[in-house]
Amino acid sequence: MSERFSIGMHTLIIDGYRLEQQLRGDYLLEHAVEMLRLIEQAIAKHGFAVTFVKVIEPGRHPGDARHYTAQWYKRLNPRGASAVVGATPAMKLITSLLIRAVNLLYKQNNPIAFFDHEVEARAWLEEQVHRLRAAPPVAGAP
Repeated sequence: MSERFSIGMHTLIIDGYRLEQQLRGDYLLEHAVEMLRLIEQAIAKHGFAVTFVKVIEPGRHPGDARHYTAQWYKRLNPRGASAVVGATPAMKLITSLLIRAVNLLYKQNNPIAFFDHEVEARAWLEEQVHRLRAAPPVAGAP
């Protein structure tokens, strides 16, 4: 049974270790704090999470929200993967750089991929579930 949360104009749906973020407009610091708090709870419960991100309406992702997200990755060392549909070229660039930097700096492996179609994104996430189940948790990870 899934749970649905409204965070500003955004929505987070949690169904076990499967998460769906529906993003509408600006993704501000207060949205990041609440969204990541809920995601952290799902990861703590299941050991990992895979996230389907649907960008419904592109918006800004200010520096303080990006910084908070990077620090969250550093502190938590989460296990997971994200598939994004609907991202603009600028969103793809900024998000890719953020995740690549986090993965390199904190020696993590949280892949992110961008897709044109939801079916492809969800299939890729299922492949990531198999990878995550097969790989042992990293020391310090939930």
